[in-house]
Amino acid sequence: MTMARLSPASLAMLAAGLAMTLSGCGGLLHSDLPPETTYWLEPSPGDAPHSPAVAALRVEVHGTPGFESDRLLVQGPGPVMRRYANARWADTVPRVVLAFVRADLPARETVTRTMTGSSGTDDTGLLVLEVRAFNARHTGPDTAPSVELELRGYLRCRDADVPLHYREQSSAADNRLHAVVAAFQRNLDTVMGEIAADVASACSDS
Repeated sequence: MTMARLSPASLAMLAAGLAMTLSGCGGLLHSDLPPETTYWLEPSPGDAPHSPAVAALRVEVHGTPGFESDRLLVQGPGPVMRRYANARWADTVPRVVLAFVRADLPARETVTRTMTGSSGTDDTGLLVLEVRAFNARHTGPDTAPSVELELRGYLRCRDADVPLHYREQSSAADNRLHAVVAAFQRNLDTVMGEIAADVASACSDS
């Protein structure tokens, strides 16, 4: 088989075309969009009671429609729910809240330990929460968003069912995403103090 030799000019044109092709492929592999950021919320327990109110507490957290994903949500202006671009929680919203509760209550020494699933004994308390709101809310382009948190559920302890309802709202310092996440953190810290107080009240011996 005989192969034709390319002239230096043809080789130069071939090399230029190959470089342009690789450059175009590089555009497919590299995006000008900012990288996606994952956020988490870390418990910061307040004062602990003198002794745990209950040895073990089983915790369940569920999400209502719209609050079952791992995306940071913003509502408005108007009745529209959108997602913040390139930002997500470390897990789905119910699992983020679940992990927060399970870490916070033992750290406050409100309970000795928490668990999930069907494990436990007859003396194990049960905390069930449903996420009704976990979003920012924009009212206009020139105003910082407010952040809303609403949880409903019940606490079963010492043969009594206690209905629970928590609602907290705070304003972000500005429109930047880290300021919005800081408002989520404040809301959850405040609500966790209320949950700990309810568990201590309902499950203590006194």
